[in-house]
Formats: sequence, structure tokens, C-alpha cells
Amino acid sequence: MQKWGWLWILLALSSCGERKFPRPDFDSVTFETTEQAKLFFKNVRSYYYEADAYSFPGAEIYRWRARDTDTTKWWVQPVLVIHLNAGQAFLLSERSAAAKAEALPWLYARQTNGQTDSIALEPSSMDQHLAIHIRVYDAIDRGDSLYFKRPNGETSPYLSTRKARDGYHKQVRDFLRLVGNIR
Repeated sequence: MQKWGWLWILLALSSCGERKFPRPDFDSVTFETTEQAKLFFKNVRSYYYEADAYSFPGAEIYRWRARDTDTTKWWVQPVLVIHLNAGQAFLLSERSAAAKAEALPWLYARQTNGQTDSIALEPSSMDQHLAIHIRVYDAIDRGDSLYFKRPNGETSPYLSTRKARDGYHKQVRDFLRLVGNIR
């Protein structure tokens, strides 16, 4: 009898649908982080990342483990950086070699209402790097189709699978948790 109870509970939970988070307040983002937030990230969330603690003195770099690493494909990915001496965390943008050489330096988003938006992929500051990831985060939430474009007009889809979109979302949310914008 008890097995049937657990089965009903699992069935009820599985029918609840996907979990939606409210849109974070990106306007109030500062790059300051706390020791508590860094400790939480290192003990809980860093499992999902590949750490690079030695490339840049005073900074730890984290790349999502389940990311695409094929440099012949077109992609742009967030890279989470914790600057140890300054007490800051920020997101950088890393593009594949193919995306740098063959694609236009923009990521395009075709919205569900038919309009097209573009995101420049050549940032020069931490704020501009963050702006790229905010735009992609919002495009994912809206269900927009993201794609790269060659100079001749040929397109290549980006973040076309649910798993890839969820991974991108989680990386931005981990950054926001590090800088104290979400708990």
C-alpha cells in the first residue's frame, strides 16, 4: 500500500510542468561578490564547471562542463570569472574559432512575433560582456530562435536544444548568485 502512495506522489510531481524563475533584476547588478557567495559556488555549483585556476594569476575561471568544445562549430559561451584580489565576479564571452573567422560578429535572435534582433559579440568591458548574456538569457526566456549568420546570408542555429538553453540559463543564474542578485 505504501508503494502506491509514493507512486502517486511521484506522478503528481512529474505532472507539475517545468519550473519557471522570475526574471532577475539585471539593472542592479554589481560585480562585487562576498566570501560566502564564493564559498557556496565552490562547494555546490562548481561541480558543473571546469575550473582553470592557473591561467590568470589572482583569478579563477570556470567553464560549463557540458559545453560544446568543437572549435569548428559556431558558438559563444559565458565564462564565469572570480577575481580573488578585487572581490569581484563577472562573465566574459568566449567565441569559437569558427565563429570568429566565418560568422558575422553578431548573434541574431528571431523573436516569436517575427522581428529580428542582433547582439554584438565584440565587447570591450565587463558591462558589455554582461549585456550579451542578458540579451541571450531574455531571448531564451521568450523562446526566440538564436542563430549566427555568414557574410553571404547563410545562417546556423545556436542553442537549439533544450539542454543547451538550460545550461546557458544556469550559468547566468550562477553568476547572479555570486554577485548577490538572486539567492
